[in-house]
Amino acid sequence: MQSLAPYFVDLRAALNATTPAGVTNPRTVVLAADGDVDAYVDHSYLATRLGYNLVAGDDLVVRGGRVWLRSLSGLEEVSTVLRRVAELHADPLNVSPAGQGAVAGLGVVARAGQVGLANPFGTTLGGHLGLQPYLGEVCRMLLGEDLLLGSLATRWCGDPDQRAEVLEHLDRFVLHDTDPIRPADSVFATELDDASAAAWRAQIEKSPTRFVAQPRVAFAAGPSLRGNTLEPTVTMLRTQVVLGPQGPSVLPGALGRTIRDDMPALAQQGGIGRDVWVTADRAEPITVRLVDRPSMPQIDLRSSLPSRAAEALFWVGRNAERAEMGARVVRSLVVRFEQAPELLELDPADWLVPALAGLRAVTGGNAEPGEADSGTLIDNPLSVDPPSSTDSAVDLLVDDVAGSLGDRSGAIGDSILHLVVAARSVREFLSSATWRVLGALDTEREKLATMKSRADLFAVSESLDRVTLSLLALSGLAGESIVRGPGWLFLDIGRRVDRALLTVDLLDATVASVPAGFAAEPLYETVLGACESLVAYRRRHRSDLDFGPLVDLLVADPTNPRGVAFQLNRIAIDITELPDRPARFRQQERARILVERLRVQRGVLGRNEAARRGFSELLQALRTELEDLGADLMNTWFADRDEAHAVPGGAA
Repeated sequence: MQSLAPYFVDLRAALNATTPAGVTNPRTVVLAADGDVDAYVDHSYLATRLGYNLVAGDDLVVRGGRVWLRSLSGLEEVSTVLRRVAELHADPLNVSPAGQGAVAGLGVVARAGQVGLANPFGTTLGGHLGLQPYLGEVCRMLLGEDLLLGSLATRWCGDPDQRAEVLEHLDRFVLHDTDPIRPADSVFATELDDASAAAWRAQIEKSPTRFVAQPRVAFAAGPSLRGNTLEPTVTMLRTQVVLGPQGPSVLPGALGRTIRDDMPALAQQGGIGRDVWVTADRAEPITVRLVDRPSMPQIDLRSSLPSRAAEALFWVGRNAERAEMGARVVRSLVVRFEQAPELLELDPADWLVPALAGLRAVTGGNAEPGEADSGTLIDNPLSVDPPSSTDSAVDLLVDDVAGSLGDRSGAIGDSILHLVVAARSVREFLSSATWRVLGALDTEREKLATMKSRADLFAVSESLDRVTLSLLALSGLAGESIVRGPGWLFLDIGRRVDRALLTVDLLDATVASVPAGFAAEPLYETVLGACESLVAYRRRHRSDLDFGPLVDLLVADPTNPRGVAFQLNRIAIDITELPDRPARFRQQERARILVERLRVQRGVLGRNEAARRGFSELLQALRTELEDLGADLMNTWFADRDEAHAVPGGAA
């Protein structure tokens, strides 16, 4: 295959040449729409390959006649913007209406020469369908030669002769509306009924310059694998050309997308993406081809991170932890039911009711309307009406497990979905291995949503095994494959905040909410299993499960990576490494105060009945402090407030 490296080197050189004169340390960003557009994967790959920040419109701001990047450390000046958003949506002051990716004032600053704009305003004209009939003449006039690759015989209705041909033989053409604001969808004229054809004719007569017609052609097809079957599909190619200091450079390949053949290509969105490679007769000596390329200045961007990306990574961590805790609690319940069904013959108030209260606490609370009646979760889980028989106890378990798996707010499926969505918006920070893990999680999410009955419990247990392993793989990739910069710090802080919160919620709804002296062993085993601490407890104490040691291990022990104290220690350490900002010291101190509180409490937690009664109060205080700390972090680092992003030098 031909290497892509020379093309990207030429692209970097072209971007460097676009930088305003006198800038010796250029900062380039790739401006794209947010992560919910089809082309975002392409933009993310491009930014990753170039080594530039991928930004959305909200990440950039114009101040003092210059463009600035909103980053964690404040505003950072941008010297070059590679525009990958539609011209119509790039600047609300330049062209209206604005949309995703808009940066107010970008056009003014670019025209003043204060920022380099690659793909400047006006370049869209080169791809306008109305120019298609004249490209051959333009090429002969400018270059003195014919086009090497012709295009379809296009008719622009702004030309009277071409318009007359289109109106006379309308059913031969594919009709396109080039209105930049609200274009009508392209159509096959042969498939229009009489009324629709008349409407198109009237519009062409009224505004002929808007409309273009091309002959309908049968595109070549290639094989695509759908399931286990090969099917013929049409692939649309988008090539890339850069005009750099050494002339045009063409990407040896293209971005492909499968399209349907029953509707015009320009009317389609979505489709399956494809990489299109160009073969080579022999391996190319890449070093020889690159030797004459200009060298680029080295820039250290390790501490530069857009606030939007930091926030997305923060929520990647939080949603990953929420999904993992939910999966662990459900699996702990199901495994105990499978291995010891006699537990359902116990008084449900001793095990099942508080265990399900814990499940609801970590997966979004009460059952949704329409689910089987499984009681109402209130302050005391024992106030839930217990089931009257073993069968109704099983129904209660199945109903609560089913409700915790789907798309209810806080449920496992919902958390996985939000995890994937947050990850998509920072795709350039994540490796291909990470995306394979996220794809596996999304597949399991769809399977979990089908669970409805007792017969599904085994399949649920198997699926949750895969979910847990995938989430552990995700955690391992984050721990071993991401550089410990600001992005990783916020991912880790998000994970630690939610692990601490969910552990507090689980304990408060279970062991802290039942009286002393009840049959605690099954409930304690369920809670320890959900927190991945049952083996550690047994190895440490070699005795029956007891309230005091359990509380110590899950709350106050700073060596247990699943305990609350461990999370608070990690949060304090991570905050210390964040960019220098006054609020950082306040947040670090808040985390350290909580660590110290647990250190002091460790000797008395669960020691006597009075301490046991105060345990729930301690948990509630910890929850409040953790929620406040999380809100403080988000308001400090992610809120788009001008006072949080002062322009260096006092420019306004």
